[in-house]
Amino acid sequence: MGGLSARSFVYCVSCLRYVGVLSSGINISVLATNGQDVLYVWVYLLGRGHRRSTQSGTAEAKDAYKRQDQIQAVIHLAGLKSIPESLLHPELYSAVNITGSKHVFDAAITCNVSTFIFSSSATVYTGSVPVHGYTEDMAAESPDEIDHMYGRSKREFELYMEKNQHKIKCVSLRYFNPIGNHESGLLGESIHSSRATNLLAMVSKIYCSNGRDTLTIFGNNYDTADGTCERDFIHVDDLAHGHLAVLTHNNNSIEEIYSVYNLGTGKSISVKHIIHIFETISNKKLPTQNKGRRDGDKPIVYANVQKAEQDLKWKAYHTLEEACTHILERCVFFI
Repeated sequence: MGGLSARSFVYCVSCLRYVGVLSSGINISVLATNGQDVLYVWVYLLGRGHRRSTQSGTAEAKDAYKRQDQIQAVIHLAGLKSIPESLLHPELYSAVNITGSKHVFDAAITCNVSTFIFSSSATVYTGSVPVHGYTEDMAAESPDEIDHMYGRSKREFELYMEKNQHKIKCVSLRYFNPIGNHESGLLGESIHSSRATNLLAMVSKIYCSNGRDTLTIFGNNYDTADGTCERDFIHVDDLAHGHLAVLTHNNNSIEEIYSVYNLGTGKSISVKHIIHIFETISNKKLPTQNKGRRDGDKPIVYANVQKAEQDLKWKAYHTLEEACTHILERCVFFI
């Protein structure tokens, strides 16, 4: 895959937090969803831009692509992302994550976009994690092998891309556990959002409540060092640079029309440990309570990132301490 020129346009579907990181000179347009509203934001990283709103849907996506005929790539980051919610509302996850993603993908093909990058997930992996971490070839062969609709929806759309890879260059980036905010504190997840279920989003919510709320730890009897789940936590800035690496890296080793990469650190950290890091940096003890394990949670999950390091010349560099510091810098907007 050749790198994009400085005058290339890239269309990002949702996830505004990435825009501040992709400062490569590439022109980026963002279709951001917020409830039922859809906002088109033309972001020129040299400091220019305008925004306007419209309604969502395939026709609108096609219209947006056609309106800017220089668009060469689409980054699709929109979707629902809660395992517990997907168990309660599987039909909603099917409609949004599968049907909705197919609409965005098909519109990109119709409008002759050359590259489609998809925000996938480590939940496509089944079975216990091997010593070397999950490799890209270990995903479930069938979505039905995954025991929650969130993971099934991600895997089903991956297979849809693979089936249609002769029509467009496709890249699936499998996120492990994103944490942190943009270092400015201006871009990040709202802690007041009802969908804010990520660990550090909940940690920051408890921090900002000044003792009024309690942080729930789901499961403290796993076969891990301290009994809590271990996850591969990756800073959102590193995730964003993973997308940038796909877009800009002129590397002939990326030969597949459909390719998959893990984006993680290659290390697992326990829930208790990351809470301890946050408490140390914030100098504040958080009230916690233990509850039973959640359905769908695995004891340990972490990535093997050798393929991304080799093909994309990409690596996660931010520390957990930096992620917690950036979370605290955003908390000042909510206290």
